[in-house]
Amino acid sequence: MSAPYQAVWFDLDGTLLDTAPDLIAAVNRALVQHGHAPAPPEVILPYAGHGSRAMLMHALAAAADDPRLPALQEAFYADYLQHIADHTRWFPGMEDLLAALEARGVLWGVVTNKLERFTYAIARHFGFELRAAALVCGDTLAVGKPDPAPLVYACSLAGVRPERCIMIGDSNADVQAASRAGMPSIYCDYGYTSRAELTAADRPLAFVPDVAALRPYLLGVEP
Repeated sequence: MSAPYQAVWFDLDGTLLDTAPDLIAAVNRALVQHGHAPAPPEVILPYAGHGSRAMLMHALAAAADDPRLPALQEAFYADYLQHIADHTRWFPGMEDLLAALEARGVLWGVVTNKLERFTYAIARHFGFELRAAALVCGDTLAVGKPDPAPLVYACSLAGVRPERCIMIGDSNADVQAASRAGMPSIYCDYGYTSRAELTAADRPLAFVPDVAALRPYLLGVEP
């Protein structure tokens, strides 16, 4: 039985890899460096997929225009790059899923809003920089998800049509970007973002509790 899609695009944080431990640690080290108390991990975790500014803002209980944020972001960037994979791990079953996709001739890649400097460092560490059909990051183009442009660009790099691909992610930005690009999506409940952020118009193909539940959708076979 052939696989149902030509290519599978994964979000990175909270979908492909469990990056939260290193993100949270870097946020708290940046806070301490600037004289602030560290925040409980559960305060930062829901924003782990929303970028450093959102994580720092909620860790400080600060407004979006708080003047402390730019310096804290720079401290975060420097620290995170040095500790980018201390505790980051594949989500259970993800390595086997990627191998199964490759064995069936299905392309896969990453479409993330994470900045290139961090995405490529992680890709090199985990050995998928050259395996991925595309690595499209938050600063690869002028816009990021939920704009469809990053997904459309990934498809162009891989030489596939958007309607023959699927987006796998854990946020409304992933679902919205896929819908606007003309491709289906699957929402990962095992990730960092709550379904509460989805709007009535956000309609993924399915919600999955773990990586194993992705297999029948992506491979056309039971897990």
